[in-house]
Amino acid sequence: MLGSRDVSLEEIELDNLNGKEVWSITLGFPPKVEIPLGQVLVFDKMQLKRFFIDAETGEFVAMKLRELAVR
Repeated sequence: MLGSRDVSLEEIELDNLNGKEVWSITLGFPPKVEIPLGQVLVFDKMQLKRFFIDAETGEFVAMKLRELAVR
């Protein structure tokens, strides 16, 4: 997945989810947009997804969309 130039690793941190110690891994993806042929696509926002991995077993626990704080 990280081999794609459209996906970026944004953040990794040890976290707690429902009483379980998990790794929280945030990846950035360009938004899915349909564009007409011949037009240039410019991304102004990345979509962020958080993946939670059990710190002890390495098993996938959950995935959530992450919202950026608006200033």
